[in-house]
Amino acid sequence: MQTNVISLTIKSEFKELDKIDGFINEATETFQLGDETVGKLHLILSELATNAIKHGNKFNPEKKAEIVLKKSDNQLILTVEDEGDGFNPDDVPDPMKEENMLKTSGRGIHICKEFAKDITYNDKGNIVTVVVG
Repeated sequence: MQTNVISLTIKSEFKELDKIDGFINEATETFQLGDETVGKLHLILSELATNAIKHGNKFNPEKKAEIVLKKSDNQLILTVEDEGDGFNPDDVPDPMKEENMLKTSGRGIHICKEFAKDITYNDKGNIVTVVVG
């Protein structure tokens, strides 16, 4: 079983999202990822990192988000952890319901679910683990 791991720590400010491109490039080289996987990974990671900064850490400059990507047995596993209070993903309104269709936010988790093989949260709700397909 071969396991490779790369990680990135970002501060809780949106300009830190610029670091995602370099992280994706490193992942592409390290894990020899194809274009489709790179596209999914970029979309999922952008959404989850944004959520960690905005909703998890609430832009608190003292808090960081830790991003870990590992490849194990031909699976790509992404973990994003923030230092926030956590949340219950079951409490997030369904963006596909009519009353939510015109809202300008609230689709990040839904998008991630559409492009991931699997997505789980720890009990506290501040660590999300995604199997990227």
